[in-house]
Amino acid sequence: SGGGLKCLKISEEFNVGDHIEMLLYLSHIPLLVVSAIGEIIRIRSEMITVMLWAASFLFMLLLLLAEKFFDLGDLKFRIIVFILVFLLTLLISFFHGIWFRNRILSLLRSLKETERKLSISEEKYKELFDSMDSGVAVYEVIDGGKDFIYKDFNKAAATIVSTTKEEVIGKSVFEIRPNIKDFGLIDVFQKVINTGKPEKIPATYYEDDTLSGWYEDYVYELPTKEIATVFRDVTESKVYEQKLLLRDNYLAALNKLKKIMLQANNSNTFHEILEVLAQLTNSSRTIIFRNSKNKSGELFMSQIEEFCQEGIEPQINKQFLQNIPYSDFKTLKKTLSEKNCFWNIEDI
Repeated sequence: SGGGLKCLKISEEFNVGDHIEMLLYLSHIPLLVVSAIGEIIRIRSEMITVMLWAASFLFMLLLLLAEKFFDLGDLKFRIIVFILVFLLTLLISFFHGIWFRNRILSLLRSLKETERKLSISEEKYKELFDSMDSGVAVYEVIDGGKDFIYKDFNKAAATIVSTTKEEVIGKSVFEIRPNIKDFGLIDVFQKVINTGKPEKIPATYYEDDTLSGWYEDYVYELPTKEIATVFRDVTESKVYEQKLLLRDNYLAALNKLKKIMLQANNSNTFHEILEVLAQLTNSSRTIIFRNSKNKSGELFMSQIEEFCQEGIEPQINKQFLQNIPYSDFKTLKKTLSEKNCFWNIEDI
């Protein structure tokens, strides 16, 4: 057959004995291996069973033919025939029992080897799981996505969120991270459950009583229908990015203010400056005060120009913003006299 020709071709290139062993191992049928000169090289126990059954069948056939042509009524002869048939049956049962036992032992060995390989794979998985730089959390899905229970948590995850594996395993994500829905993770979980496709949450800010920062998440559905997240703390890079953006905004604002000051030839100059400052600081209102002194030399400040964002009510020329004595704001006077700035109105 095609298979036989293929085996013959392979056996010419490799060790014949190895292929015989492989054939015996893979084959589930009676098999007899005979050399070119008629020597039996290997024989499976199933083949012996088949040969014994064949011998028993031929013996019974010969016995039927003998009864037809000869008188076999002798009791002793019948007893001998019965004993021979009985012995043949015992031999068949014996070899068949060996075959069955070998099959059971082979199955047990196979199961043990599979268990060993699974144990090795699990150890490698655990080693990889705990050696990852990114945090990994595995969740059990409850009631189709109404809740999510922590099932596993690697070392990096515990470090990133400043907790321990023992503190989160078996608990609800809502218990551990009360503001997680506002973060957007729950909506992504439910989307992954419905579609089966992985999703990414870009750098997003999260904050509760025990944790705050920028986090980036990748969400997957496992073959076990559990949900896994791989996440990173990107707070440091996000803060650096914001500082760079703020610096660029300051430089752009300074260039714009320089142009305004160089072209200052109208009464609208102060208003244009305040508009630039409002955009730069994302303020709803910016004001310019003018300093003045009364006859006794006391220092006052009065509002002279104002810029308001859309929807903000102007307060220009309001009486309470005119002639404000610095003595009411001693910290303000000291800070400005030292040529420093206030960043929060609460500090005044």
